[in-house]
Amino acid sequence: MMTSEAAHKLFEMPDIETGLTSRIEALKELAQNLMAEIEALRQAKPLDFSRGIDFQEEIRMYESALIRQALRLTRGNQRKAASLLGLRHTTLNSKIKRYNIS
Repeated sequence: MMTSEAAHKLFEMPDIETGLTSRIEALKELAQNLMAEIEALRQAKPLDFSRGIDFQEEIRMYESALIRQALRLTRGNQRKAASLLGLRHTTLNSKIKRYNIS
């Protein structure tokens, strides 16, 4: 036999406010990621091999983009971003300063 408490839980409606808040946060995160991708596409330029490539500059831009993405994914947590990138946090911090990443 089912207790009244068990019956109540069985028919309990999910907390609508909590569900909406969760969905809003997920949509907010998705929108932020989309905006970051749009910005990355704006900054991207096609490589023109006919004029030559500044290899070091291309590496700096790629490294900076990786760091920015790792920081976005970890919501700015440098230790977690460093771990994600396989770097020591001190190395990541010096790269953030070198590339002036905010």
